[in-house]
Amino acid sequence: MEPHRYLWALLLLYPTSLLGGEMIYQGLPEGPARMKEDRQGRIYVAVFGKNGVVVRNDDRGARLWQQGRVDGLEITPQGDVWLVHDRRILRYGGDEEGVAPPVDRTASFHPRTKPGQLFASRWGDLWTAGCRAMLRRDALFVRAPLDPGTG
Repeated sequence: MEPHRYLWALLLLYPTSLLGGEMIYQGLPEGPARMKEDRQGRIYVAVFGKNGVVVRNDDRGARLWQQGRVDGLEITPQGDVWLVHDRRILRYGGDEEGVAPPVDRTASFHPRTKPGQLFASRWGDLWTAGCRAMLRRDALFVRAPLDPGTG
C-alpha cells in the first residue's frame, strides 16, 4: 500500500474534534487549566487565576462563557456545573441550554478563606478547598471530614 493511503485511513479514523482541538482553544491565558464534559456533551475549559476564563464548546461552537477570577470548575454526576468565580461558589443547573442564572451557594460551604478548587466524587459529594462544609449527594451541607480548621 502506498504511504498516502495510510494518511487517508488515519484521517478517516481520527475524530475530527481532536483534529480541530488546537484551533478551538487558541488565545487562552496561560496558567493551570481543567477540561470537563457535561451530560449534554458540552465541553468546558477553565483557565484558573485572577485573569481566568471559562470557554464552553457546544453544538454552536466554542465561546467565552465566564471571565474574571476563576478558581474551580466541576461537574457533578447530577449534571450541575459548579464554578468558583470571583470568590463565589456558583451552581449552574443541568438544564438543556445551560443558560439559567447561577445560584450562589458560597455561604453554605462556610469558607475559611477564599474558596478554591472543587472536587466532585462519582457519588455526587462536592468539596471546595478552603471551606468548612461540603455538599453531600443528598443535597445536605455537612462539616467537611478532612477540614484541618475544625479540629
